[in-house]
Amino acid sequence: MKHLLSVLLTSLSLIMVAPADAQDTDTGKQRKHPIMKVLLQLDLNQQQKEDIKQILQNGRDDMEIYKEDVKELQRALRELTYADTWDEEEVKEAIASRSALKQDIQYSRARAHHSIWLLLSTEQQQELNSITAKRDDKDADNNERKNRKMRAWERIAPRLNLSDEQAVAIAQIREQFIEENEGFRALSKTHRQQERDIIRADEFNQDAWLALYAEHQQPMLDNAFSKVSMQHQIYLVLDDAQREKMRKLERFMKSKKKQKRRS
Repeated sequence: MKHLLSVLLTSLSLIMVAPADAQDTDTGKQRKHPIMKVLLQLDLNQQQKEDIKQILQNGRDDMEIYKEDVKELQRALRELTYADTWDEEEVKEAIASRSALKQDIQYSRARAHHSIWLLLSTEQQQELNSITAKRDDKDADNNERKNRKMRAWERIAPRLNLSDEQAVAIAQIREQFIEENEGFRALSKTHRQQERDIIRADEFNQDAWLALYAEHQQPMLDNAFSKVSMQHQIYLVLDDAQREKMRKLERFMKSKKKQKRRS
């Protein structure tokens, strides 16, 4: 485990975002990068579309190189989460390694998005700002992201045949995490807005981006640790049959989510 994390930290290079039209090897279908769904609302000309597609495709080979390492790191963290014993140091090490990986990915994505921003006309930039503002308002009004996560557990819980005692214990565990998470969600919203200002500037300020990420890193680590701890506590409340059922349901839901993204 520690060897794996060390390799990831020392060998990982900057990773760019996925291509605009990535090939789905399972279905043979082309799926658009999420940012294209927004950009295509801007009445792009053909040259802009080609340039943007090229920017998004530049890092495809790097992503493929580290794809298996990313999967292995996620697998290792899941094993720590669903273990009979709690190894706090190993969990923190795994989360820190994932954070290092996340920083590389987000930095590369920010640079790519800045390059795309510069391709847009003044009118298109204004329209993109308007679209972004409307999406922010929608998320604030509907609490969309939070509701999705709540619904995921609400779909799983009825299928586990929880006893009354288990249901109460798990509800308490989740409520505590949700309360702790409220502050982090507010910080994350501010962070996204500040990062957006850096990306949508005439020049990309690398030092400002790195300073902003560093400022937000510890809250991210703390929140990630709290989430894994919450999931582990829930796991301990369940019996063996319920644990196996929960993991099967999570795998099924993850598979459905991937299929939805491909459609």
